[in-house]
Order: sequence, then C-alpha cells, then structure tokens
Amino acid sequence: ALIDSLRAHRIYPIARIVVFKDRMLAEKKPELAIRSSSGAVWLDGRGKPWVNPYDRRVWDYNVAIAREALDMGFHEVHWDYVRFADVTPTVRAGMVFPGSNGKSRWENIREFILHSRRELARYQVPVSADIFGVMTNVEDDGGIGQLWEEVVQAADNVHPMVYPSHYRAGYYGFRRPNASPYEVVRLALEDGTGRARHLGRRTAKI
Repeated sequence: ALIDSLRAHRIYPIARIVVFKDRMLAEKKPELAIRSSSGAVWLDGRGKPWVNPYDRRVWDYNVAIAREALDMGFHEVHWDYVRFADVTPTVRAGMVFPGSNGKSRWENIREFILHSRRELARYQVPVSADIFGVMTNVEDDGGIGQLWEEVVQAADNVHPMVYPSHYRAGYYGFRRPNASPYEVVRLALEDGTGRARHLGRRTAKI
C-alpha cells in the first residue's frame, strides 16, 4: 500500500538495506558474526556485533531481502554499511573473519556488490552503494574495504557520503571543513568523478 501511494505521487522508492552492520542478524545467528581473537563474538565500541562480510550466507540473506523489496515494487536497491567496521589497526588485529581465506577487504566488498547485481539482474533495477565520503580522495580502502576505483566499477550508482562535519581539521586546506560545506562537497566530488573518468571505462553514476 505504501509503494502504491508513493507511485501515485510520482515518488521514486529506493530500498535502503544495511548490510554488514546488522546487529539483529548477528545476535540471532552468532555463527554469522565477526569473532574476536578469543573466539567470542566481536563487539564494536557501542557493544554491538557485526556480521562477517566474508560469509556468503550473509550475502544470500541480504539478496533475499532485496528480492522481497523489489517484488513489493521498489525501484532500486541501495546497500548501506557495505563495508567493514571503521576501527583502529590495533582493534582490527583482534578481529577474526572466518572464511576470508586471504582475500582482501576491498576484493570482498567488490565481489559482494557484483554478486548482488548478478543475483538481482532479472529485476533490471540499479544496485547502489553508500561510500565514505573521504574515499573519493584517499588511495587505499581506508581499512573498510571501500576502494574507490573498485566500487565505482562494481555498482550501478555510488553515493559518497560527503559530510563536511566528518572531515578533520586541515582537510582540503580548511581549518574547519564543516564551516565550508560547499567547497568540501565540491572538491570531494571533483576528486571522485575525476578518478572515475581516469579509469577510461564504464563506471557507476556518482
């Protein structure tokens, strides 16, 4: 009924689905959660568990939710928290990811997005991803698996979360980035779109 109402008002409905920061799934199915080096379920700074991004059962669970949403009439799938937890290297060293088998974080995130696009291809809808805003400017994956060049080649749409309040003092030459929102957003998106064009091939809509 809600989807019918949105369509009647010409509103484009997007199904935003939180992928790997899924406390409920991790609590109900602890075998799908990230582990700590002690063998217990790993908990973030707020005491919440995350699911293991390497576990294909977690992938299948999220794709199943996306199918349900698309069957209801949503026009797009939007993956949020399609990343590893943002933690310090010291904390990361104590995290265990069963099934990783030496695969890097960025390879795994890229493969999840590509896998979800293949699994949802029959719906002929965009599959999108939220990305940390700073990823448009840094050369690595930031420890969270979001390597800019790989994500923009995997998803249909990429949404950089360019929040000026999240940029540290001095970023882009601004003492207080949050006091220059237009400039920070413009520079971040120029970085991201420029790097995508440099690839010289099909990339996501940014």
